[in-house]
Amino acid sequence: MQQVSQRLRLAHLLILSSALAGCGPAGPTKYPVQGQVTFKGEPIVKGTMTLIPDSPAGRTATAPIADGKYSAELTEGSWTVNVQAVRETGPVIPALGEAPREQFIPAKYNRESTLKISVPSDEPEHNFALEP
Repeated sequence: MQQVSQRLRLAHLLILSSALAGCGPAGPTKYPVQGQVTFKGEPIVKGTMTLIPDSPAGRTATAPIADGKYSAELTEGSWTVNVQAVRETGPVIPALGEAPREQFIPAKYNRESTLKISVPSDEPEHNFALEP
């Protein structure tokens, strides 16, 4: 009888320690960020926003752009924003099975971007009206 009682105590202890092991911090706090992205006054139909933290401890985040809108969750800090979008430039090439495409967002908004946002901010909405 005493052996059964010890085994039950051990089982309870293992269950309790397993449950407590998952109760630590879930990582840094993330803040919602969202907004609209336009190019020449028109919503970017389909593209990608890459958000690069200024802090080396941060992790790069990506957010799809659909119908001119994006949303992401970012940790606290300053972020460089890169916007990319491609469009078809001709008919489908049968050998490739797709049409040729071009990056139509200027480099000043992606490879050479100086667009910045700070998180958290008073407003989670950050809109970008891109011009050629």
